[in-house]
Amino acid sequence: MPKNKTLILAACVGLLSFLPRLALISKGPYHIDCLNLVIKAQETLATGQLQPLFGWGYPLTVLLASLFVALFDGLNIGDPGLAVNFMSVVFGALAVSAYYLFTRKFLNETAALFGAFFFSFHPIFFGISLYGKSHAPSLFFLLAGLICLLYAHSARRTALVLLSGFFFGLMGAARLHDLILMLPAIILLLIGPLPGRSFTSILRGQKTKWLLFFGLIGITVIACHLPFFLSQSEIYDSHLKTFWKMGVTNNFVGPVSSFLITAGFMLTFSLTPIGMLLSLAGGLRLIQRDKQKALFLLLWLAVPLFFYGNLKTLTSRFLVISVIPLTITEGYFLATLFSFRKIIFKISCCLVCLLIFGLTFWEVYPIFRFRHEQAALPDCARWIASMTEPHAVIIMSDERLFTSYYGRRTTWHNPCGTISVNKNYLPRFKAKLDRKLDDNIPIYITSFGLHAGDHTGEFTRFMVAHYELKHIGRHLTEDYHRGATHLNIGYENLFRIKAKKTNK
Repeated sequence: MPKNKTLILAACVGLLSFLPRLALISKGPYHIDCLNLVIKAQETLATGQLQPLFGWGYPLTVLLASLFVALFDGLNIGDPGLAVNFMSVVFGALAVSAYYLFTRKFLNETAALFGAFFFSFHPIFFGISLYGKSHAPSLFFLLAGLICLLYAHSARRTALVLLSGFFFGLMGAARLHDLILMLPAIILLLIGPLPGRSFTSILRGQKTKWLLFFGLIGITVIACHLPFFLSQSEIYDSHLKTFWKMGVTNNFVGPVSSFLITAGFMLTFSLTPIGMLLSLAGGLRLIQRDKQKALFLLLWLAVPLFFYGNLKTLTSRFLVISVIPLTITEGYFLATLFSFRKIIFKISCCLVCLLIFGLTFWEVYPIFRFRHEQAALPDCARWIASMTEPHAVIIMSDERLFTSYYGRRTTWHNPCGTISVNKNYLPRFKAKLDRKLDDNIPIYITSFGLHAGDHTGEFTRFMVAHYELKHIGRHLTEDYHRGATHLNIGYENLFRIKAKKTNK
């Protein structure tokens, strides 16, 4: 197919991915990380200083979010949450276009079309491209870098190798840990065809290319992170240490654990068992045809999976990077069947696509529609504000940032979410609370704040024993911890805390 027709088809694939995402874009920040990104984007625009998110700081993600917030402000659309969600919608659609171009060059056009369909409507990927997160931009820059590497091999142009290094650097600036996990697969693709070549000869013959490639990746990543080092080094260092402790040291239980089995089930049921079987069959077929391509996809699948799949905090969005190689081999196997001359194979392939679509996307469609129509967490935060005094203190759990931002209320994190509840800490917490009550500061606690993280019930019993908890009301809310493909809604109850007369 001529190049211009290929690009037109890629644009059509992206448009067909963009429209359903736009139609189901989340109404408000669905996740606390999304709200934090909104806040950092607004602070960046207000101060002119790039603000770090948690951990690596995600500088490019914050910068992109800031640009979309500024764009919405310029269009008089005064909703920064919607602007940041729109960022993920745009980059989700761009990632599908890039996926098509990469898979077409890597395998063939039919495999690219089938794979792009599966990838675009895959529940996990679709879900994370409806609200503001770092995943969609990161995946787009990853696929853009891989496209450049493929074309660099066929055109033998060093400029394309450098361009790919720049895109991978942008990926690292958006989501650095995903770049690190993708390096084994990227290096294999950079090497190119292996027949008759030893690894030593590859290193010796392409030393300059390798230095330029990895040098450009490093320069791009460092340049994007540089504002943090220059102006907020202490804050950034603190964030990074906390991230390393919480995200890696105390969180990773690998290399093989029971969590990996859960990750396997997540991937299987997100593709459907039929889709997983097609993916495995496509992988076996590719091994027969091109072992190096099969190894590349295996590294792409396995390295991120063996890290994210062994985290205590495993959630579906972490696995989205491993979804891509699975959908590539899934599309490849269907493309193989579609290439048979008998019409029955072509009809069967189309029916299988519709079946998998019906079993996956339409199962989660009501969830995405709910978040498109309702912003449960922001609305609950506004309700809490309407039921409390402006100078009140609200004891909450992880969702307290919503009440701070939308409700403009002072919030405390319940002690169960900060350190282990023990006999030494509870008296200190009581003294802190009593000082506020003695100063006639109204104190409230939510049901999540009362029970979240309190696995033994010790904190709940402590509060009931020492204070009167007057029920004020309740409001619909959503728990985001299980991931975008799960709808976990319920009621957040609000209680006014007063000291018991017997404690005076």
